[in-house]
Amino acid sequence: NYLLDLAVDPAQSGAGVGTALLGACGVIAEAAGERTVQLHVHRHNPAAEMYRRCGFETTELRFPDWFDWHGGYLMTAKSADLARLLSTRVPHFRFEIP
Repeated sequence: NYLLDLAVDPAQSGAGVGTALLGACGVIAEAAGERTVQLHVHRHNPAAEMYRRCGFETTELRFPDWFDWHGGYLMTAKSADLARLLSTRVPHFRFEIP
C-alpha cells in the first residue's frame, strides 16, 4: 500500500496520465485487499497538489530516514477513492488486472 515512485513525461503533463496511474494504483491496492495507499512527497514538489486533487491527505510533515531530502509529506488516500478516478476523471484510460 505504498507508492514509491511515480513519474510522468513532462510532455504529457496535464493529459491525465498521473491521475490514471494513481487510479491504477487504487485498483491494484483494492484487488490486494488494501484499504489505503501512502506515499511521501517533497513539500516543494508540484505533484503534491495533484496528489491532493486525487484524494490524498497530508497525514504529517516529516521525512523518512531512508530519504536523502528534508521536508516532505506523508500522504494517504483510500484505495477505493483512487480506483474511482479511472471512471470519473480519466475514463479514456483503461486499466485491468490480468
